[in-house]
Amino acid sequence: MAEISQKKSLTEGFGDVLRSSAIFYVRQSEKMSTTISFMNYWKAKRGIDVAVVATTRAMDGSLIGRNRLRFSEGEVINFQPVLGDVDEGSVEIEIISTENLVFPYPALMALYETPTSISMVHSYARAYSRHEVEESKTVTRGEESNWTLRDSGSVRSFCVFHNGASEQPEQQIHLTVRSMDGRRRDVDIDISALGPYGSFKLVPADHIPDIATFLDGSPGQATLSFHLRESFTRMLVGNETVNAGDFQVTHSDFNFNVHKTDRVSQSGVAGFLRVPELRNMERWVVVYPEQDPGQYRVTDGRDEHDFTSGEPVQIPAENGHEMFVFTKTDSALPTRINTGIGCVASPDLLPSEPSLGVMHSAVPAKRMTWGPCAVSDNLDTDIVVHAYEDLFGAARAGAELCFRLYSASRHGYVEQTMTCANLDAFDAGIRLEDVFPDAREYLDGETGYFTLYSEYGGLKAYVVMKKTGGSATLEHCF
Repeated sequence: MAEISQKKSLTEGFGDVLRSSAIFYVRQSEKMSTTISFMNYWKAKRGIDVAVVATTRAMDGSLIGRNRLRFSEGEVINFQPVLGDVDEGSVEIEIISTENLVFPYPALMALYETPTSISMVHSYARAYSRHEVEESKTVTRGEESNWTLRDSGSVRSFCVFHNGASEQPEQQIHLTVRSMDGRRRDVDIDISALGPYGSFKLVPADHIPDIATFLDGSPGQATLSFHLRESFTRMLVGNETVNAGDFQVTHSDFNFNVHKTDRVSQSGVAGFLRVPELRNMERWVVVYPEQDPGQYRVTDGRDEHDFTSGEPVQIPAENGHEMFVFTKTDSALPTRINTGIGCVASPDLLPSEPSLGVMHSAVPAKRMTWGPCAVSDNLDTDIVVHAYEDLFGAARAGAELCFRLYSASRHGYVEQTMTCANLDAFDAGIRLEDVFPDAREYLDGETGYFTLYSEYGGLKAYVVMKKTGGSATLEHCF
């Protein structure tokens, strides 16, 4: 099996990219809306003009509609696909340019909103470009993990994956579910052929009817093995209440017990994951079971936790902002360790748990970051920023943080400048309107984007969107 190179992603090693694309699951109904949101970062970062095409399809891959999207009204596009007489489907967003786009997957966000909940996920799946297929630069054997199950009498878990441009014949896929106390259930599932651009939704409870009893009130972990044709195998994974009132998603990641990955070159290198303070929220770190095989240790400033790949690990984050330090005790550190930061404002709500990795010496400095934001009568946004001083050193005293706000209904931007002395407050989350007092008027009820620029390259930023009533979604910025 081909090695999954994280270094390639970190060093922009994709060659000359003229088409960048993403596929998202879409649900549109009286109870839920899906919005694909993105800013014109190609122009803001590199002065590149792009063409944007959105193709909406039914779950079987049949075409519903195709739209040319333009930044004619502002610097942000918020596209709500129209599904017609069905309530589930997919949308493919293609970015085309005559200039090198650098990455074949664009920085897009899907927002899923119900009357009482909000969730978001960045680009996860994509149909490969023809040259990638011809040059065999594809991963089409799906071995996916980072899927937390929360099945109970009122909650069901699910995943969605998307096929590419050629038919995938009928197949038997394999689902593995692990409980927090180490028990395991396996099931083989026969599925029909997937047509070109077809999507498949899997609900584990349909195949393990007693899954809620098996999990016994605790989160579980799932992996899925399957095949696709001409499509990247990343899945949308999530949990929803059976009445569809609460809905939370993230993306899966590779099962590194099966796929191979590269390693950080220096021996003894550690990986770091800093958990932001997040005002009024319970927080924890998840270490997903499917790591590069071997022995690991994670420290949280108080305790050491030793674990072996294959074991699910969940550690509370209880003391403000915390740094979790990862080492591999039997070999060099892999460039990717599958982690997540979980958070929730109330035990009555579904948690948000974005899929992450760790920071280490192979991660380059990043001076510009950006993410979505909204402020309205029922939505608010916190901007979270903190520094990885263990890797990049302390920020220079007086170093500036330059924030810009972009709107879907206005061209240009508004700008605010602060100093790195404000970072402690940002770790807990600063309201968008505390950075941009006129944000509500400027965004005009729509999702917008902010950018953050600093000469200090060791910052990590997140967005917390909060719904009136307590539902919240956390996602890392681009």
